[in-house]
Amino acid sequence: MTRKMSNTLVCLIILTGMLMWTGPAEWNTAEAAPIDELLKLDEELEPDVEKEVRKELALYDNTEITGAELSLLTTLTISKDMDVHSLDFLTEAPFLEQLYVEAHSDLDLSPLTKLIFIKVLSVEENNLSKENKAVIAELKSKGVRILYTNPVPETLSPIQVYVDYEPIAFTIDPVLVNGTTMVQFRPLFESFGLEVDWDNETRTVTGTKEKLLIQLVIDSKKAVVSGQDIELLQAPALLQDNTMIPLRFIGEATGRSVVWDGENRRIDIASTFMSQSFDALFANDTIYKGEMTDGVPNGTGKWLYRDEVLYEGQVKNGLLDGKGTLYDLNDPSAYYEGDFKNNRFDGIGKTVYDDGSYHFGSYSKGLKEGVGKAYATDGTLVYSGTFKDNDMTGRGNYFYGDFRYNGDMESTYFIGQGRLYYQNELVYDGQWYYDEKTQGKLYVDGILVYDGMFANDLPGGYGTYYSVTGELAMRGKLDPYSITGLAIVYMPDGGLYIGQVYQSLADGLGLMISADGELLYAGYFTDDKPDLNHEATLQTNEWIQKELTRRATFDFYANYYDDGSDENADEASLGIYLDSEEDLAEFQSWTEEQQEVFMNNYAQHHWEAIEGIEQCGIYIVYDDITYAYASISKDQPNDELEIELYPDGDYWF
Repeated sequence: MTRKMSNTLVCLIILTGMLMWTGPAEWNTAEAAPIDELLKLDEELEPDVEKEVRKELALYDNTEITGAELSLLTTLTISKDMDVHSLDFLTEAPFLEQLYVEAHSDLDLSPLTKLIFIKVLSVEENNLSKENKAVIAELKSKGVRILYTNPVPETLSPIQVYVDYEPIAFTIDPVLVNGTTMVQFRPLFESFGLEVDWDNETRTVTGTKEKLLIQLVIDSKKAVVSGQDIELLQAPALLQDNTMIPLRFIGEATGRSVVWDGENRRIDIASTFMSQSFDALFANDTIYKGEMTDGVPNGTGKWLYRDEVLYEGQVKNGLLDGKGTLYDLNDPSAYYEGDFKNNRFDGIGKTVYDDGSYHFGSYSKGLKEGVGKAYATDGTLVYSGTFKDNDMTGRGNYFYGDFRYNGDMESTYFIGQGRLYYQNELVYDGQWYYDEKTQGKLYVDGILVYDGMFANDLPGGYGTYYSVTGELAMRGKLDPYSITGLAIVYMPDGGLYIGQVYQSLADGLGLMISADGELLYAGYFTDDKPDLNHEATLQTNEWIQKELTRRATFDFYANYYDDGSDENADEASLGIYLDSEEDLAEFQSWTEEQQEVFMNNYAQHHWEAIEGIEQCGIYIVYDDITYAYASISKDQPNDELEIELYPDGDYWF
């Protein structure tokens, strides 16, 4: 969580120094036309296409899709449920690299032959027309990778069950019956340390552990837990001669938390303070001292485990019920005090942990459930909001140092919509996924500076950049560290540049339009200037390295992620992922000096990603195999670099 918070500051540092581009000094005017006409789409996008394009480009519904916007499109999926009749609009997406088409065998693919950057086409092989087969043959001859897919019936993977992170092996897969997960009784009972018995005559399943007794009867919705009747949502049943019982009930009957992950079809059952206390409460060595009615504990009393106080408080019909305190026998400084019902935390209470941190709030069936607050060891507020299944889940405020997150939580992670504040000032408002920003708005001193997609918790992908004074600066798909990619650049004089960008400069294919609508130049640029001899430029080592840099992606790992050491460690690893086997061959064909320059330049331009790091291991990676390595320090000159080469690949990165 600490690292994720600091990444927000990295975002602000990067964006504060964003591009202030004035444009090349000299131009060759090609033609003049109203700027609105130049940017107007030739034809209106079909509704389903427009929706998908907006999603891909991170455009809001009220943002017009112009020719400039569509020209930035690099990837598009035409899913089987979309109503699409033509791909002619793709001729206005000159930088499109990947197109994925599901079904739609009647679509004419010929517009793809006009795209010079197309690299990947995915289509269903069945029912291709003669004309589309000819188009595919032409694309193949140009080096386009064709991926043939055919529809595969969707099958659900078996439900996986884990108890304290250990998988439970069943001979018959768990099944869902009316929303209740049913599992084989024996493997589950045994994983909880229960002795198992089956009475064929009464069709009764029994699990025992010292004084704990759980009984379930086939086709009966009534279960018994140590003499207490419990109503089940689903009755136990026989399936293929196997006795299937409701998993959640068994987990909760032993005081454990049960969490369903629908996306991964996984159920996690975890031990809790309550389940550990159950083991002692139902142990043979536990005795009761206190008020009784007809030999049954009633009123006020104590439960002692081997002469140590386990519980003291109100008791009803032999159960913990009312106000009381339950102690952790391993460390009496840890305890729960508050409301009990049916031997469980239920109502309002406070749990104090052995490190002095604590939770105060609502409980249900032994778990944190509803509104509550979590405090650190020193008493500072860490979280205030909703809990579910013992975790921070729902809406809430999470506090860390000068940061405050306000928004959706799921299992203690930031997932959903949320806002992040730094020293009480809004710095981010948008979507989160497992503590990382995914799409939203960044602010500096209350001014919007970025609105778009994020990668690795930092701006990356399609987005709109603004100056620190709030003026529109750039929109596109960019690597925010090196300002490299595709962009619409909004000039201070009102003009536009649309095309490829490399390290803040017009570099590659693009066009420049003046403020009054003149198309000043359309073609190739190098270092912010029109390149009228681009064929010669293509042969230079500098251009070849630029192209490899454009296509490469990266990821970084602070070393403490791997070894658990201090999070302020000053070393990290950064992987440069090459795009293809051809790019690997290109890198390996260079001289060692060229390889050193490429690795060092890439590392230095991405050093902001590893803020606070002084030394970094840089890896050249293709298909998860390392082919070169160098240890690089911040601002290190190229001639001081030493690299290790692994021509055949060395190990997984």
